[in-house]
Amino acid sequence: MNIFLEIFGYIGTVLVVGSMLMTSVAKLRIVNICGSAITAIYSLIIGTYPILIMNAAIVIINTVQLVILCRKKKAQAKGES
Repeated sequence: MNIFLEIFGYIGTVLVVGSMLMTSVAKLRIVNICGSAITAIYSLIIGTYPILIMNAAIVIINTVQLVILCRKKKAQAKGES
């Protein structure tokens, strides 16, 4: 297998695992989205479709939750003014 492709896959894995160390939920979700997207692309390239589906779902879930979190923060900021 191409070494650059392997490195690409490892980068995604490191980002997903590293995101679990974040103390901020927003940062966790952003880093996790990046890692899961990279891992999904890697899975597509190497043909591991169950892993692709899982990571694509994680990207969608994290994106939706991040939007909800941002809307709550905006609503709270407007309420405090």
